[in-house]
This record gives sequence, C-alpha cells and structure tokens, in this order.
Amino acid sequence: MVRRFKGMYLLVVLIILCLAPGICSADRGSYSQLDMPKTLFEAQNDAGSFSVPQMPVAHPSKEQRRQWNSDYLGAPVAKPKNSDLQDDLTDSTSYSLLDYLTYNATDRNQQDCGNGWVWAGTGALEVAHATQNGNYDRLSIQYLNSKYDNGGRSPYAASDCACNGGTSSDFVGFYKLMGKYGGNKTVIPWSNDYASFQDGNVSSGKHSNVESSLLNLTPSYKLESLAVSRVDTWQAPQNIAIDNIKRMLDSGKPVILSYYLPDQNAWTQFETFWNYGLEDESYFDLDTFKGSTYTSSGGSHTVLVTGYNDNGTAGYWQCLNSVGTSAFRPNGIFYINAYMDYSAAYSDAGENLPVTQWETLDVIYNTTSTNISTNSTENPNLNASFEVSPESGYAPLTVHFSDLSEGSPDSWKWNFGDGGESILSNPNHTYVKPGHYSVSLEIKKSGYTGVTHQKDVVTVKYPYVKVNPFPKPEGGNYSVPTDPIGDGRYADINGNGWLENDDPVVLLKNLQYAQKNEPVVQFDFDGSGFIGYGDLVMVKKMV
Repeated sequence: MVRRFKGMYLLVVLIILCLAPGICSADRGSYSQLDMPKTLFEAQNDAGSFSVPQMPVAHPSKEQRRQWNSDYLGAPVAKPKNSDLQDDLTDSTSYSLLDYLTYNATDRNQQDCGNGWVWAGTGALEVAHATQNGNYDRLSIQYLNSKYDNGGRSPYAASDCACNGGTSSDFVGFYKLMGKYGGNKTVIPWSNDYASFQDGNVSSGKHSNVESSLLNLTPSYKLESLAVSRVDTWQAPQNIAIDNIKRMLDSGKPVILSYYLPDQNAWTQFETFWNYGLEDESYFDLDTFKGSTYTSSGGSHTVLVTGYNDNGTAGYWQCLNSVGTSAFRPNGIFYINAYMDYSAAYSDAGENLPVTQWETLDVIYNTTSTNISTNSTENPNLNASFEVSPESGYAPLTVHFSDLSEGSPDSWKWNFGDGGESILSNPNHTYVKPGHYSVSLEIKKSGYTGVTHQKDVVTVKYPYVKVNPFPKPEGGNYSVPTDPIGDGRYADINGNGWLENDDPVVLLKNLQYAQKNEPVVQFDFDGSGFIGYGDLVMVKKMV
C-alpha cells in the first residue's frame, strides 16, 4: 500500500511539472539569442545596386492575390486562449517553440521552388505532433508537392504545381482532400522512401520531380482534424495584434506569416538583410514600404513565426525561414519588428493589399490510429485504400465506406471491427454500440492481394449524460465542461471551449469532486472504469 501511494504521489508531481512549457520536452537546443537586443537593419536607398543571392519569391497574379487575400480575410478568427481575460495580458517577455522542431537548417531549403507555404504549414504540423504526442519526427514536404494537383502533371497543368505558390487554406484543403490527389488526413515522415524534399530545382512552370506513386506511405500519422484560422491583427490596435500573436505562441501553436513586398527594390533590400544582416543582432521592418504601389516585380513569401522577445515597448518576432542558411544565419532564422503597423497595406490595382497576413493551424492528431498497408509486392499498382463517412457519431451510427483502391480490384472483403463484414465495393454499415472500431479492407485482382487496416477509424460516441461544472478555488464555478474532440469525453474541464494546460490542473485540484459528482464514462479518459490519476495523464496528453 505504501509503495502504491508513493507511485501515485510521484505521478501527480510529474503531471504538475509537465504543465510547465518545455519541462517534459526533450532538450532540443537553446535559443538564448532570442533575449539579446537587436538593431534595426537599415534599408539602403540604392539597394538595387547590391549583388545578393535572390530568394525564391512567389509572384501571384492579380487574380491570385485577390483570391489569397479573400481566403485570408474569410478565415475564422483564431480564439486566443483565455480570451475572457483579454485585459490580463501575458507577462512573458521571451518564448520560443524551436525546441519542438527537428530540422536541419542547411537542407530546410526550398531553393527555386516557391513552396514556402508548404514548409511553414508542415512546420506547424511538426510542432503540433511534438507538443501533443511527444513525437519529433520530421515530416515530408515532398508528400504534398508530389500529390497536390498531381504535382503539376496531367490532368493538371505545370502551373498548378505547389512550387507556384499557395496559401494556408490550400495547405489545409490538400490534407483534408480524400483520394488520389489528396492528403487523406495523413502525414508521412521525411525519412520514408522518396519523401525527402527533391523539388529544389522546380521553378515556375515545371512539375514535381517525384511521382506520387513512388512515395512510401508507411509509416504514417493520421490527422483527426485540421483547420486554418486567422490571427486577429488586420486593423486591430497594435497592442491587441501583438497580444493575439503572443497568445497563439504561448499556447504552443506557431503562427504562419505571409508577407508581401511591393517591388524588386524592396525584395533586394530584404535579401541583403537575409544574406548580410547578423542573425542574432538585427531585425527588419516589414512595413517599411507601406503605402507604396504594388508592382509586377512584387511578390510574397511565407515563413513560420516560432517565438518572440518583448519588453512592452519594443520587441520582435522570431521567424523560421525555408531558404537554407547564409554565412550570418547558421540557424536559418531572422527577426522582424513586432511593433509594426498591422494595418499596413499597398495600393494594388485600386485595392488594399495587406503587407502581412497572420494565420495558425488548428491541428488534432488521431493518436490511436495507425494506417498499416500490406499491399502486393508483385503487383505494385494494386494498392488498397478507403475512407469513411462519417468518422464519428452517436449510436446507432450508419457509416459509408468508400473504396479508393488503385489497380481496379475485382473483389473486396471488409471487416468492420464489430464482427460485421461485407463483399460490396462501397458498403454501408451500422454500429450499435459505443466504442472505437478498426476496419480492414482486402482487395484482389488476377490472383494478387492488397490489404489495408485503419486502427480506430470509426468512433461511436457515448450518449450524452449531464456533466457538472467544477468549483473554483476562490468560489463559484467554472463553465460546464465541453467535448472539443467529439469523442464523448469532456476533456475541456474548465469549460472555455479549448484544450489547454489549465484543464488537467483543474481536474487535479478537483479529483475527489469528479469522483463524487461527475458521470464516470464522460471523464474516464484512460478506460479504467473509474475517474483517477490515469485520467489526469490522458488529459495532459490530449492538451
């Protein structure tokens, strides 16, 4: 009994320690440079005379700029953590998420390919993977490049290749798209066969170097959900814009920054800054050219904002680039002025074009789902694949299964995980009991066989049972807990609509209350049959 008590005590201590950012993460290097004072990089009036290496800049057409801007302004506004405490601004002066990224600065290099939007979006997926699951696998850029609009191959045009630029909305749209040219809510490691980046020499008008059929999709990681939201900066007061960006970073979510510069002179000044400005001692003002006219030599670039330094009157954002390194930038990062004009714009054919666009990705991994494919090695064109719709719901739940297999199979055998089977190509199946169900599909053609298995791909949720708000230490109650993931478990303990570090803290302080006043099923996160310390661990992992 004494040993068991000590074990529980140590577990609680570990949980409390892990609530502090970075305590339970691996030691992935120190970026103390973030705290150093920095000097504004002085723009040169004759910057056009500099001989500097040019960065890969996207040059969207007027129609593309309008569409990209429409996508940006039309995205839902990201809800900062603790938005009900808007006046209680974060007191952090310095923070970085670089510890959660595994990358080699030298080969984090898009070269001639204008796919900075892919590098930034993938970086956001990598941070989410590390913070949610403790998985620091480097994820493939080539996966999107090869499959997005078939890599610019037929039936698409080379101009559709990812190297011609894109947006965070395009990135999310790809990963949510099911089928041959979509990401199928799946990401794969950089280390898979043909998954390392190989499109560096693909400039505008060329297709991807790697056909999607060559990519090894095992192992892979399943995305439960993915969405893009706009950080509220446009036409917001400067202090609010800064605080909204900081709140995203503080909550473990990097921010995707797309910025425009209006002409070649402006880009040459930035390229001079990138190649010759000291990485740890200089910063750049992106709104230097605000109010000027956007020209045909103007362009855009996308980077990942991973941290900040702010003393309340001056500060800068830490930006992870995707153009390799220079003599003065061994870590591939640069800094921009945080105290900029967030409503700065250019005159673009009679319209306002924002200088900067700030977005974040809302990512949830399906940590219980693993796609395992055992397809025929003798007939590589016979590949089993399928999707389900809907993926979750309350019993009785009728699910439609769509065969996406390649190679034109002539027979199918489904196992739905609850004892049910089917030999139809696109069957329906009704689940009557709550739980997670793994589904397998076996296909055949001309004596060859392909098999795929998706673990816990269908979730039948437990019926809703009334849950009670948790008491606050100072008196009163939190809001009623919610189920943000939609699995029938009410992990949003404080009821503010988000999963965050405060949720396991509230559950820890009110564990006895939960045991006496809450329905067990809704708070039994570890499946033990009761509410206990194991559930605290699971809630922390979900955060």
